[in-house]
Amino acid sequence: VLAMAHYIFSFPGTFSGLEEDGAEKMRLFPGTRQYDRFMYCLHEIIDKYTGLDDEGMPKLLTSMGIEKGDLGSHSARKGACSFVASGSTASPPIVAICLRACWSLGPVKERYLHYEAGGDQYCGQVVSGRNMLTVEFAKTPPYFHADEYEKRRIASLIRSYMTNGDKLPATRLHLLQFLLASLCYHHETLNSTLHPKNQLRSSVFFNSIPPEIVKLAEVRLPWNKVSGITPNVTGQPTHISIMVSMVSLEKKIDEQSDRIIKSFTEQLDQRHIGSQSYLEGNRIIETINEKFATLLAHSRSLTLGGQAGVEAACGNTSAGGNDNSFVEVESGRNLPFRFRLFLRADGSFSRLPEKYVMPTMGLAGLITSWHCGDPKEKIVPFKLLKPHEIKGTGMKKSACSDMKKMMDLVHEAAGIEGIRVDWRMNEWTVPLTVRLFECVSKYFDYDKSTDGRGRKAQLAWKTVLNHYYKHKGFANADLEL
Repeated sequence: VLAMAHYIFSFPGTFSGLEEDGAEKMRLFPGTRQYDRFMYCLHEIIDKYTGLDDEGMPKLLTSMGIEKGDLGSHSARKGACSFVASGSTASPPIVAICLRACWSLGPVKERYLHYEAGGDQYCGQVVSGRNMLTVEFAKTPPYFHADEYEKRRIASLIRSYMTNGDKLPATRLHLLQFLLASLCYHHETLNSTLHPKNQLRSSVFFNSIPPEIVKLAEVRLPWNKVSGITPNVTGQPTHISIMVSMVSLEKKIDEQSDRIIKSFTEQLDQRHIGSQSYLEGNRIIETINEKFATLLAHSRSLTLGGQAGVEAACGNTSAGGNDNSFVEVESGRNLPFRFRLFLRADGSFSRLPEKYVMPTMGLAGLITSWHCGDPKEKIVPFKLLKPHEIKGTGMKKSACSDMKKMMDLVHEAAGIEGIRVDWRMNEWTVPLTVRLFECVSKYFDYDKSTDGRGRKAQLAWKTVLNHYYKHKGFANADLEL
């Protein structure tokens, strides 16, 4: 689920282009040479992790007894089916395995043995790598633990952030809610492990989701589920159900013991039986902690060095995978969020951290970053960046001018369409930038394929700019009229 969420939200245009009415058909994995691309990536990984390192020690795959030539394009399929069927003595039914793998059962079995959700979902959970010998197998997938109002807000946010989101059918919207929940639940892990250039970092679904929605994503086990909110988990084998019942009983016994001990303790404290100095010491510590928290909150509201609006909110940031000292600044340009001012090694301040690495972005991502910045990392809209701030970050010197050229073309196309782009800084929102992309994308659609194989939704914005130079104009000359 997380891998699917990573892919969909990195290239939202690919998914939203799969229109059911046939108006625009696009493949979920577009391209004309997908097998070659897969094999190239697989060989790159095998070459990287086989053989010996500089110290003469075997690399990861070699240490596992795997050499070049042992793995191929079909290894994952064969290995997954073997693991599901024989990885445990409590494997899923062979019928469910054959149906999931699209294998023939023979004319008689195919007539009488059909798909059922329980066996299929059991297969899915096993092949995902869950340990079927522990009670953790009964965990729900990540979901939003939300009431009806919050669910409607999440659905509205997905539609506003997704390209052509107003056309999303209900089934696809339901799927996107679970994908977004998985992304939010693993957000901290992804932020610490993703490569700085990974395209997901530039996605609005990664850096512009409100924190209160991110906190709603969670997983639960059967004994702490909430009726009507927690999804019912099907596809559980009998032994897991028995283990769940045993663990639930064990937890109830522990809770009962804790309640009894707590009740005795409260009664003793009320009668002042025991160490009165211990109770007074606890009160003193609690008072000190409250005063310290108040003092800390007050110190963060102080201004620094006569620079109005600069608050003492110092710390480190993970932007681009680098650590830099910073202060948070209240914008004088009415930005909707406080941005960070980074202190560089030479003593100068910049709105980008030193050695910042810009994530790979499509045209939609650039438009959003240009007008809205990165609220998660508190980086200003890219249109405010100056060339001297780009210098020393590891980015090309021409990055600032190239982005401006691309956005000038976007605004020119918007002018042809009669779309307003002169919003004030604090008036730009993610939904506005998504709608802007929807209106101008046809001017940069240089892919003429009609069979859904084109990768136009996955092109980087710099590639789109190069296409413009190559064709010496917009995609369709008559659109400029």
